[in-house]
Amino acid sequence: MMNGFCNFIENNYESILVSIIAGIILIFLVFIFFRPWLSISKNICETNNEYKFKIINYTLFRCTNLKVYLRTVIESDAYPKGKDLSYKLIEPIQIESFIYIPSLITGIFSSKRENCLQVRVDKNIANLTNMIEPNGTHLELIVSTHHGMSNLQSTKKKVYKHII
Repeated sequence: MMNGFCNFIENNYESILVSIIAGIILIFLVFIFFRPWLSISKNICETNNEYKFKIINYTLFRCTNLKVYLRTVIESDAYPKGKDLSYKLIEPIQIESFIYIPSLITGIFSSKRENCLQVRVDKNIANLTNMIEPNGTHLELIVSTHHGMSNLQSTKKKVYKHII
């Protein structure tokens, strides 16, 4: 019985090797193409009563389980060298939809751009202009989401050192 298995391996080692390599390449491509690809706007839009951040989904499938955090980061010098960071979460954040961001294909074929999402922060709750100071305080917007098909997670972080 073992002799038959050894003969099979000797006669088909090339096809077995090619199958293993093709499987590894397929897994690699799945991890690259089936993960969320998000983009966060570079600027903060300031209106009369709120601040807006724009999040864009470039994935071909929708992104689910969306979580958005906005926090202030205060940098201070550490002894004897380095930086100490302290974080403070800003709440509440208003999002149009907590469930998912539609896919890029939906945004391409629609003039409404449904693959974009706006995160809003009310000025009465948090005045972001006063929070950013030249002494090392800045804002971080963190977006975490899962891919709609593969359920792989991706987290993006954008740092805002000034408001335009």
